[in-house]
Amino acid sequence: MMSPSNFAERTSQGTEDLLVSLPSAPLRDRMLRALWPSFLVAGVGEIAFFSLVNPRDLVWFWQQMELSEHAIHALGFFFFWALAYAGSVLNLWLAGEPERPAAF
Repeated sequence: MMSPSNFAERTSQGTEDLLVSLPSAPLRDRMLRALWPSFLVAGVGEIAFFSLVNPRDLVWFWQQMELSEHAIHALGFFFFWALAYAGSVLNLWLAGEPERPAAF
């Protein structure tokens, strides 16, 4: 156990030595962290998009889409999920590895 005087000495030295890097998570774990938030954003994105656009009015390469409305909704959801997942992964990559205070 750390004595109060030892604690005061450590805290008076500054905070640089109190931060340590967390061990790097495997790539699979970091990629899985982005799936759930991107799933939620895709649901909201699909609701917002298809509340304004009728699936029957969509065209693909200047031709009317020959798919059912359910298939168009499913494809739209997966498109929004992929887009949100890419944004989440980019966010995690730019944020870098978190730091936490060292244990006393």
